[in-house]
This record gives sequence, C-alpha cells and structure tokens, in this order.
Amino acid sequence: MKKYSYTLIVDDIKASEEYYKKHFGWIAEKKGEHFVLMDTESPLTFSVIEKEYLFQILNIDEADIPERSFCTWIYDSETQLLSEKEELLRKGMIQIGIIGHFLKGKDGMIWELRKKGDML
Repeated sequence: MKKYSYTLIVDDIKASEEYYKKHFGWIAEKKGEHFVLMDTESPLTFSVIEKEYLFQILNIDEADIPERSFCTWIYDSETQLLSEKEELLRKGMIQIGIIGHFLKGKDGMIWELRKKGDML
C-alpha cells in the first residue's frame, strides 16, 4: 500500500513545531535536528524540514523549489519503491540529490520516494 506525506520546507524547525502543536494540536511523532514528523491523527503524515539542510542534501538552491513544499510517497517494500522509481524515470523525471530517492518532474515539482520507516 502506498501512503503519502506532505512536507513543508521551513526556515526554523523549532518555531514550526511549536506553531503546529499550538494551532493544530499535532505532536512530534519523530524528530531530528533538521526535521519533524507530526502525528495528524489521520493517514496523512505532515512533516517540516529545514530549508538549508534540504538544499544541502539535494545539492540544489532555493530557485529549484517552486512551491517550497514537496510530496513523499511511502512504500511497503524496497522492491515496490524501486519499481515505481524506474517507471517515473522512464516517464522523464530525473534523479536529484545525494541521498534518498528524490525526483524532479518536467514541471519542476520535487517528489520523494521512501520505504516505510526510512528517514532522511
């Protein structure tokens, strides 16, 4: 089963975590120095990632992110993920970044493919 996560690119992780906790009641499910995954009590995983960290791991600059957000597709198995990635590359997406499975479409949008449980 494929699930998804919506990720917002932010300047300040701590301020963002506090904002979503205060205004939405979302609690950090997992967090690291540069990201926070929020429990939204729904199938959606909402996360925030620090802008400078993301640009560093993807080896891109801010101009390459059209809407300052991206979508992550989460797969149950590595086989399922790699099969989908191969299909997306065949359709014209390109691999970007130095870690993970980040792809960029012809429209400039960024997509991440991730196996359930894997983190950046």
